[in-house]
Amino acid sequence: MQINILNQTFNIQGGDDPAHMTELAGYVEDKMKDIRRATNTVDSYRLAILTALHIADELFRMQREYQELDRFINKKSVEFVKILDQFTE
Repeated sequence: MQINILNQTFNIQGGDDPAHMTELAGYVEDKMKDIRRATNTVDSYRLAILTALHIADELFRMQREYQELDRFINKKSVEFVKILDQFTE
């Protein structure tokens, strides 16, 4: 399958869902455009690295938020089980 990012065509192998790959390519392209506007970077290599760092930062932030939410849910689950146990004894 072929995708286009910033007027460059890339051949992608192994993508099971073309719609998903197209969505990912659109996301990457949008991020690259945003970073290019914000930094006035014209070198495509530097732009790709800055974009990769930005996306990695988003991923790490989301992973931390997920872990915090998971801990919160686990804590509340234990509290709810204790409350329910009071009514079933």
